[in-house]
Amino acid sequence: MTSNRNPVHYMQHPANISLELSPLHKQACATPPLPLGLICNTDKPFHIGGRISISAPKQAPDLCIEGEIAWCRAHREGYQVGVAFQSANELYKIRMLEQLCHIEDYRRTHPSRSPDAHQGLALEWIEKFAAHFPTDGL
Repeated sequence: MTSNRNPVHYMQHPANISLELSPLHKQACATPPLPLGLICNTDKPFHIGGRISISAPKQAPDLCIEGEIAWCRAHREGYQVGVAFQSANELYKIRMLEQLCHIEDYRRTHPSRSPDAHQGLALEWIEKFAAHFPTDGL
């Protein structure tokens, strides 16, 4: 693997929030990747350079993001992949989706007895972590 095919930095997807990764039958992109990528776990391996579709139906049912597998390695009972993005639009969408996933993960790790607390926990996550969420030039 050459470094020009991989992002410089990666966002780590929360392990207990499921993503759907689906192979796309498209050619690898000739455009160099943007400096920010995504790391996530999956139960099946993907080919380096393969194009994929990423979605999280429970967090954002209508959002679908395209990326390219930068690397894939065995990890625990499955695999871990690094996903690169070639367009600012796709990177913007994955950052928004990742923030939703991290907020949901925060809610799950801070259980509340009140149904109104969900919005409060989301606001708490935003106050504590949103300013530090990676942008890499967006």
